[in-house]
Amino acid sequence: MKVLILYASITGNAKGMARILVQFFEHAKAEVTLGEMQHTDAVKPLDYDAVILSTYTWSVGVIPEETQDFYADMKQIDFSKTPVVFAMAGP
Repeated sequence: MKVLILYASITGNAKGMARILVQFFEHAKAEVTLGEMQHTDAVKPLDYDAVILSTYTWSVGVIPEETQDFYADMKQIDFSKTPVVFAMAGP
């Protein structure tokens, strides 16, 4: 299984959560890639079986500005041909 874990973090909490998830999946013998959401091309998830996004939010759940382009770009990708499991994690 190939797992992509992307994070956006200011205080380090979301990055810490992503690192814990890396350890979990590596223990389960998965091939894991860790990266920052804002430095990742939105088509990259197509190369993986599962994608976990770990990010912080502001006040009532507003996503950070540096992740908005990634989410907007992902809306343009056709994920119907390659099944990918997505999950969200946050501190």
